[in-house]
Amino acid sequence: MSKISVKLLHNAVAPYRTPLFNALAQKTDLKVVFCSAGDRDRKWSSKVKDGIFSFSTMRGYRFGPFTFNPFLWGEVWQTRQDVLIAVDHEENIFTNLIFCSWMKLRGKPYVLWSGQIPVGGGTVHPADFHDTIFHRVKPIRWLYFALVNVCIRLLYRGADSFLAYSDASKRHMVAKGADARKIVVGTQAMPTVTLTKSTTKRRKSSTLRLLYLGYLRPEKGVDVLVSAVKNLPEAKIELNIIGDGPEKQRLKDLSAGSKNIHFHPYAEGLEKANWFAASDAFVLPTFYDPWAHVVAESLYYETPVIITDSAAASMVITDYQNGVVVKAGDAKGLQAVFQKLIDHPNLVQQMQKGAAKQNPRLYDVNADAENFVKAIRIAQNEAD
Repeated sequence: MSKISVKLLHNAVAPYRTPLFNALAQKTDLKVVFCSAGDRDRKWSSKVKDGIFSFSTMRGYRFGPFTFNPFLWGEVWQTRQDVLIAVDHEENIFTNLIFCSWMKLRGKPYVLWSGQIPVGGGTVHPADFHDTIFHRVKPIRWLYFALVNVCIRLLYRGADSFLAYSDASKRHMVAKGADARKIVVGTQAMPTVTLTKSTTKRRKSSTLRLLYLGYLRPEKGVDVLVSAVKNLPEAKIELNIIGDGPEKQRLKDLSAGSKNIHFHPYAEGLEKANWFAASDAFVLPTFYDPWAHVVAESLYYETPVIITDSAAASMVITDYQNGVVVKAGDAKGLQAVFQKLIDHPNLVQQMQKGAAKQNPRLYDVNADAENFVKAIRIAQNEAD
């Protein structure tokens, strides 16, 4: 029996996706189309390595918050697959509309795959942190949001099924008009083949050693983390910030005079693994994160995670078992957690033991691929 043919439309090449696409290619006849070679905010390789699926990369040109693919028509015309899966990524919304409309013209189904989460309850829309005319000039901002919302509703109205990163993503989808019965909920597995074994171990110390590792954008809330650490005794706490980005100089200025806050460049591979393994806890003070693969990375190295409730991956963290969940933007709340861990070192050890009891589902790309198959089946049933 021949496999169902699937075209998957993805925003950009991302190394951590390759194992997932390989797993899906074992179950379907898969072609992946990338809207651009790389993400301008990422330093990872923009090449597909060890992929067993067919793929192509379109020319993408960035204008404000959007990526346009002016030469996509050949790829659209060649779309003869049984099912399309489109990742719900705002920057590629116009490309999604064109491909999804083509599927409807052919009488074929499409699946929307989304990690978007509801904005509210402490979660700040990432658009609020950008300085482009699309985000800061009120009439243009209003038009921008109005246009995006219209496009989203069109995509959601036409979708035959949905695949959500998390329960939070499902709530977002339902709010946008999706039928809850057509939504398959999973997680975003972090493939262990992309993770390097560490060569270092934690050293015993009376100092609480914290780590932030990631891109330094305003919505990541690293300024909140710096403020929380600055208000605690330098001899009791240390913060290492690994990464680069537009916020780096501002964060350095904010931490000026602090001898226990250290900045380091972008790290990957063994260096990255050793930073995780040597730290007492990883902190993600984000205002908005559709999932946050870095949480699974940290737990893989048996490092507990202190995270805000504005990241969907907070669902895998249980307070003082494998980490702590705090309110986004709450520097005093974050400071209180750090003080508690300083005063009670046994809690740190308890969380490290909890982090070592890893949830296998966080790394199971085959389970993720099976969720894709479930969403495809629902889409086909709806289209028939």
